[in-house]
Amino acid sequence: MSKQEIREKTILKMADLAKNKPLEKKRQELVIIDKLLRSEEWQMASSVGLTISQSIEFSTSDLLLIALEQKKKVYVPKTMPERQLAFLPYLSAEQGLIKSSYGLLEPSYDKALENNELDLVIVPGVGFNLNNNQRIGFGGGYYDRFIAKYQPRTVSLCLDVQNVTSEQWLDNQFDIKINKILTV
Repeated sequence: MSKQEIREKTILKMADLAKNKPLEKKRQELVIIDKLLRSEEWQMASSVGLTISQSIEFSTSDLLLIALEQKKKVYVPKTMPERQLAFLPYLSAEQGLIKSSYGLLEPSYDKALENNELDLVIVPGVGFNLNNNQRIGFGGGYYDRFIAKYQPRTVSLCLDVQNVTSEQWLDNQFDIKINKILTV
């Protein structure tokens, strides 16, 4: 199967889980969050990059609050020209967030983190191969470019329906592997 076919198939499964089995989705998220909070990557990080998730994605709302409660510096991505990402300070859900051209919530201001030096980036995705840490994203290459440029420590959080380990696909020259993938 091609990456695009895997992406489309997995997005449908993610949407089904979110719509028809929200309690199961929440159960999986809580198990994975517990693993993340106990991980060395999380415990050692003083600055964390987290996306503001869409409804079908792994929900980051609890993680955003936990990170702030733990006094971590929290940054969220903003799409920039030429398919680049910048991470900007996240203070609260009430701060000025706007919908990007992709329909994603992101900061309305442009004060980027200098040098984008983050201790840890929680990298979203559609599908993950748990054997070799390959990731299929939403298709824009934003995170691959960011990771290639800044080389932060990376962790992805994988719901059961996002585990595409049994599928085979070819990486392209821009695909970057994730350091660690956590699942139930």
